Amino acid sequence: MKVTHSEQRGLSQARISGVKVATGDLVAIFDAHIEVHVGWAEPALAKIKENRTVVVSPVFDKVAFDDFEITGYAAAAVAFDWALWGMYESFHSEWYQKKDPYAPEKSPSIMGILIVDKMFFEEIGGLDGGMKIYGGENVEFGIRVWLCGGSIEVVPCSRIAHIERAHKPYLPDLRVTLKGNALRVAEVWMDDYKKNVYVAWNLPMKDHGIDIGDISERQNIRENLKCKPFKWYLDNVYPFIDPWEDLVGYSAKRVVPHQTSMVGDEVPCRPLRVGGSRLPNCTPGPAVQAACSSSPMGRPPDRGSQATAQATAPPTC
Repeated sequence: MKVTHSEQRGLSQARISGVKVATGDLVAIFDAHIEVHVGWAEPALAKIKENRTVVVSPVFDKVAFDDFEITGYAAAAVAFDWALWGMYESFHSEWYQKKDPYAPEKSPSIMGILIVDKMFFEEIGGLDGGMKIYGGENVEFGIRVWLCGGSIEVVPCSRIAHIERAHKPYLPDLRVTLKGNALRVAEVWMDDYKKNVYVAWNLPMKDHGIDIGDISERQNIRENLKCKPFKWYLDNVYPFIDPWEDLVGYSAKRVVPHQTSMVGDEVPCRPLRVGGSRLPNCTPGPAVQAACSSSPMGRPPDRGSQATAQATAPPTC
């Protein structure tokens, strides 16, 4: 069934309209510019059959926009920075120690392509129709899934191929909607940590002049479902994001001498002023780089970054 809108209403609204007319027990939400690999569905369906509250994220392979050449990407978790821009992260170290490239693994968020039990999807509020045009809707959904009783898993044997477009066609300047969407997520789901989103976008906490829409419905969903606090998410789902609890200003961060990260490297710098459409990451120190480059499965690039993928052969499932 084909569903069309008479005007531009954005990514979330398009998907909401599609889900409303879907008749199956499960819903697969894909971009228009993807192709599926043979056998993509069975591993995802099997995982959801085990547990209806699991949202499955397939593994993305890259399709070049100019010649349609496919580059196989390794499985990786989906995370985000405080500007709420999605990016890939390595799995927990325990996954690599298994030396099983077929094993599903938990992920803090999704890139927007997912397979989900339709009833569970609707129980936790579907997609937020207040998210405008593009940006942040995937992070919002990922956070909500975890806080409200579900989980997200990347299933390596469920694979799709995604065309990386030369530019985002939605708006001349995506920061307009990215900021509003990010603040909407922060105000509904992030409790005291919402200040980090404001800092990431270099915005004041009050009188910022950005319309985030009516959030009362989403707040009611959180209250009615008795969803967990965001601190639980940071402690149990995404402990590797810097919580910025030592901020002393919008342009400075107190540096603790000899502070170490999870791989024993000095903590890399993190600029607080937004450059371009997302908060840029500084170059990691040598220990971080070594940990990523020696990963058994490699690592795809951050979404929207200039990073180069480490080509690895996908598992033959």
